[in-house]
Amino acid sequence: MHQRKLAIPPGFEWDYFSPGQGCYLFTYKCFKITTLICYDAEFSETVRHVAAQGADLVLVPTALGTDWDWAGEKMMPTRAFENGVFFAYANGVGTQDGITFLSKSVIVGRQEQNWHAQAMIQKFYTRLLICLWSQKHRRCCRI
Repeated sequence: MHQRKLAIPPGFEWDYFSPGQGCYLFTYKCFKITTLICYDAEFSETVRHVAAQGADLVLVPTALGTDWDWAGEKMMPTRAFENGVFFAYANGVGTQDGITFLSKSVIVGRQEQNWHAQAMIQKFYTRLLICLWSQKHRRCCRI
């Protein structure tokens, strides 16, 4: 699967990214999963589209600065509630090129909270990140 940002915010990101087209779902065990990259998850229409395609879980890698804490704390729970999906919103940590990242990641549930499912998703997402790191460093990994 190859996913690109659908929406690129005004500013410097246009120097590094070009917009992609479409959202793709994949299935892992009982979950239909999709990825929206950073800014893409802020649009209700984009999340509504992937929910209509059958997504259960939306993975969102992001690199928000410290002044954007409301996005993960307020907006992602709202998007999950509006569309009946789970969100795993993973933010960057540390500082790079003068930008200090927020370092806050959240996992939020759908309208009817299912904490067991959230624990499963958190475990899956953690293992997925470990697996991606392992592949980068040419090590074996099983989720």
